[in-house]
Amino acid sequence: MDVFCRWFNLYLEAFALFWLLEHNYRFRWDYPCLRAIKYLLALLSIVLFHLDPVTSYFSTPNFGLYFGVLIGIGLSFCLLLRGNMACKSLTAVVCINVLIEIHLFIGTQLYSHFSSHSQWVYLLLTKAILAIALFLMVRFPIHVEYALPRNYYFLMFLAIAITLTIRTITLYLQLDALNNLGLLTLYLALYCIYGNLLQDYGKKVHFEWANNQLSMQINSWKDIETMYHELRELRHDLKNHMLSMQALLDQHDYEALSSYFSQFNDSRLLLKQVIQTGYPVLDAVLNAKSAQCSIKCIPIDTKAMISQKITLPSEELCSILCNLIDNAIEASERAPEKDIRVEIKAAKGFISLKIRNKYPHDPRGNNPFLATTKENAAQHGIGMGIVRGIVKKYKGTFSFSYENGYVHANVLLPLESDVYQSKIA
Repeated sequence: MDVFCRWFNLYLEAFALFWLLEHNYRFRWDYPCLRAIKYLLALLSIVLFHLDPVTSYFSTPNFGLYFGVLIGIGLSFCLLLRGNMACKSLTAVVCINVLIEIHLFIGTQLYSHFSSHSQWVYLLLTKAILAIALFLMVRFPIHVEYALPRNYYFLMFLAIAITLTIRTITLYLQLDALNNLGLLTLYLALYCIYGNLLQDYGKKVHFEWANNQLSMQINSWKDIETMYHELRELRHDLKNHMLSMQALLDQHDYEALSSYFSQFNDSRLLLKQVIQTGYPVLDAVLNAKSAQCSIKCIPIDTKAMISQKITLPSEELCSILCNLIDNAIEASERAPEKDIRVEIKAAKGFISLKIRNKYPHDPRGNNPFLATTKENAAQHGIGMGIVRGIVKKYKGTFSFSYENGYVHANVLLPLESDVYQSKIA
């Protein structure tokens, strides 16, 4: 019975780690056989743990071996899962620290208070603590869909350093079960606080995205309303303009006619060039950004060659375009020579987005990560994180380069993806 409790206890603890990681991050590939991996890895973990003949589970716990086996297999398991590797690693480290507290410290001290005939009470107590810990780690997952700013990575590594430092110091203090339980509470508190910070960041990114979509729609409606009024004015005055030009033509005053026609051609009465791609939402974005550039006197040239149906969700495609074109507009406002070129191609199973803007030097010289240069950096710089997150989500590519006086932002996304199909389904 004692041997069974020992193996069963170890198996549950190892399985808890792999279950938590799989629950919070999901597998990269949707193969049924992958779901059995966590059961096999849990069994492998306890087998490797028992390969050391001097390992004693309760009397002299081998901390280094237990930690090494779980962290090695746990991090390897993370490679099979989706999501940010740093977030997955932190989850694994915190979970392993929780298991070590329960298994090697709280558990061993509780075990000494129970006889061999009441092992089930010991198992219930330790597993109840583990269940509470897992509930909190599922409730506050360290998971984010978009690229994280550097200060979040700093907080992440700081949390890991604090956790490991405290555990190393307390190893020599021989704390009782109650103090170890308090230490476990501290680990979980740090995890939940950081998980809550990431959730707030995710909400902030989604709010920024929704705000961009709303601004785009408002600008589109304003452009449509302006064009409608211009069309009404043009239709109202067109007859008078035609009569005036006919009179000049009858008088053979070609010079005056040419001057009149030039003024008419440059007047605000003529409609702006309308971009038509066959996708209304995409048209709205491109026309809105074209109008924005026109107001700011920034030349913009837009080309769209779409020979294949775009299956990428329109809201995410527009989010990429809006953020990249907005960056180009912002950079052009600071540049002595202004020029923006937008090229969209959809063919051969891919959609390519290329945005170029003229700039006097490579902006990556003193800013390799292209972080925001605005004064309030905490409220800005989310746009590039949104773009990187969408590109990563659909397994595309996103790159910056500087050639011939132009900053190039290139995005390439597949038009056929399991993610698209799951959204449609």
